[in-house]
Amino acid sequence: MAAYEQLGQFEVRIVDGDLQKTGGNVAGYFCTPSGRVIHAVAGPVSPETLLATARWTLDVFQPLADWTLRHQQRSLSNWHALANSSNLNPAGWSHRQRQLHSLFSAKPLVHLHTISEQVFTEILGQTLRHSDGDLVQAREDLQRARESGQPILFMFHNLASNHQAASHWSAFQQACKRQKMNPMLSMIKVVLLPLPEMPALSEELDISPYEAPDRGMPLFVMADSVGRQTGAATGPQAALWLRAPMAHTLVDSLQDSSQRGDLIRARSAIRKFDRRLAGVISRRNRKLRESKSLSEDDFFLATAGAKGS
Repeated sequence: MAAYEQLGQFEVRIVDGDLQKTGGNVAGYFCTPSGRVIHAVAGPVSPETLLATARWTLDVFQPLADWTLRHQQRSLSNWHALANSSNLNPAGWSHRQRQLHSLFSAKPLVHLHTISEQVFTEILGQTLRHSDGDLVQAREDLQRARESGQPILFMFHNLASNHQAASHWSAFQQACKRQKMNPMLSMIKVVLLPLPEMPALSEELDISPYEAPDRGMPLFVMADSVGRQTGAATGPQAALWLRAPMAHTLVDSLQDSSQRGDLIRARSAIRKFDRRLAGVISRRNRKLRESKSLSEDDFFLATAGAKGS
């Protein structure tokens, strides 16, 4: 069985169709069914190294499978110490593999959750990902957007927390005000998130990382209510570049709306800069009004018929 978990801080974005990853690393573990670590590989390795490590793990542990945990740990510790010895190195272990042998000689068959952070920080030299609640808040916002059918505007930033990114968001709001976009912005769910959380967000939404026009920050991404990207922009002109995607996404979200109040608000917000799109909303509003009028007439006729009989 295979499984994975994100521990480290890294950035992932797509620029001109090319997926770019900055930072991060990977470690793989060979474990018992109960989750105790027999051996591991640290960092990207060649297929030959991965196969050699897997064979070493099987050759060493299979004879110990029926032993008690205490005897398994004692024997496995000796095997790791022997593999780490300069006198016996049949697999051509790298420096990292020697570090792993040394670690597992001292800590044989420990549970994965007790050793994975040590491998990631001490052997791979990576920084752990510590969420401060921003991702939790984003999950709640996304759930509300799905339930309401509300479009989403993401602001990804390179600061430690959303609190520190408040000035970026204020600047964007001011730019929206200059572009007469604030009424439209008020109808959209806004989600702020540190850029290193994008991989976790992609997993949450079951979508690929969002595509960016360049490596500028902050990155603004427009999406529909389920997180599908409809536009993206960076830099001081982000509001201007996002005006059209924002308007189109909002109009699409209201195509099946039965709330005339939302339609009137959206029409008022969009007609300031796009009368054609505002016309689409007007036609939807007119159909809804006519449908409601017909329903009221049917009710009146049915009531009148009932009284006549």
